[in-house]
Amino acid sequence: MAERFKLESYSGPRSRFTCPSCGKNREFTRYIDLETGQYIAEHVGICNRRVNCGYHLSPAEFLRSAHTQKNAQISTPLRAQQRPELPKMLIPANLFLKSINHKHYAKNNLFEYLRNVVGLRNALSCARAYHLGTSKRWPGATIFWQVDATGAIFYGKLMCYDAKTGKRDKTKFDSAHSVLRKSGQRTAHIRQILFGEHLLSIPTPRAVAVVESEKTAMISSCYLPEITWLACGSISNLTAERMEPLRSRQVVLYPDLGAFSKWAEKAEAFQRIGFNVHVSDILEKASFVSNDDRIRGFDLADYLPRTGKPPYNEALDILLDKYPPLQELVIRVDLA
Repeated sequence: MAERFKLESYSGPRSRFTCPSCGKNREFTRYIDLETGQYIAEHVGICNRRVNCGYHLSPAEFLRSAHTQKNAQISTPLRAQQRPELPKMLIPANLFLKSINHKHYAKNNLFEYLRNVVGLRNALSCARAYHLGTSKRWPGATIFWQVDATGAIFYGKLMCYDAKTGKRDKTKFDSAHSVLRKSGQRTAHIRQILFGEHLLSIPTPRAVAVVESEKTAMISSCYLPEITWLACGSISNLTAERMEPLRSRQVVLYPDLGAFSKWAEKAEAFQRIGFNVHVSDILEKASFVSNDDRIRGFDLADYLPRTGKPPYNEALDILLDKYPPLQELVIRVDLA
C-alpha cells in the first residue's frame, strides 16, 4: 500500500509552525495527506526540538483517537485497555494552541504564582509540560487542558487564581465547551479525562500520583519530578473509566486533608477490578499538620513550597527577581 501521509518538506519558514507542546515558533513540522494535498489537524506533526521537547503525534495516533481508521486505510489495532469511543468532536486545535502560547503567561495569575513559588525556569518548564492555557474569560484566568496520550484535546477547565496567594476564586468557573457554545459553535457531548494524562506518553515508565487539584499536580511535579503527577479535579471524577489508562501503572492517590477515608474507599474499589493502586496517608499522619489545616482541607501544594524553591538554577532566579526585564528575555529565548 502506498504511503498516504508524510511530513512536509522544508520550503522556507512558512512550512514550519508553532509547536503545540513547547510553544516554540517555526519548529513544528506538520503531516500532509498525499491524497488531498492538505494538512491534517494543526497538532499532528513533530517538533524539531527532539531533545528539549520531543512532541510527536503521528497521523495513525490522531486517526485512531478520532475513530476514523476505517476510512483511513491504516491498520493500527486498539489496545484492550483503550477507551471504547471518543466524543464526536474534540476541542478545536486552534483554540488550544492559541491559549498555550507562552507570550500570554504574563497575564496568567496561576503562572505568576508558580513563578513566585518554584522560580521562573521551573514555572516555564511546568507550564509547558502541562499545556497551561491562558483565557480572557476573566483577568488572569487559567485554562487546564485535558489532553490524552495521543494528543486528543478533550476538555478545558477555566478557573481564576490569586497571583500572590495561589488561592482559587470559587465564584469563577467555566469550560471551553461553554465558551464555544456562547460563540455559536457546535459542541460535542462533554467527556473529561485526568488532567496531565498526556504525560503518560513519556517512554520511561514512572510511578503515577493522582491528586485532586490541577494546581497541586503542577506544583508537586516541580518538587518530585521523578513521579508523573495527574489530577482528577474532584473525587467524583475519580472513576474507573478515567483511571483506565493507569491500569498497568503503579498508582498512589494523595487526598486532601479530611478526605482520606473517601479516597481509601475508591482505592479499594479500583483494587478489586485489577488496578495497582493505594492511597497515601502521609498528610493524615504528619506531625506538622494543624487542626486548622484539616478544617481547611490543605493538600500537598500547601506544604511543599514551605521547603523552599525546588532545584534548578537559584542564582539565575535571584538575578531575574532583581532585574524583572530579564524575565521576558528568558521566556522569549527559551533559556528554560
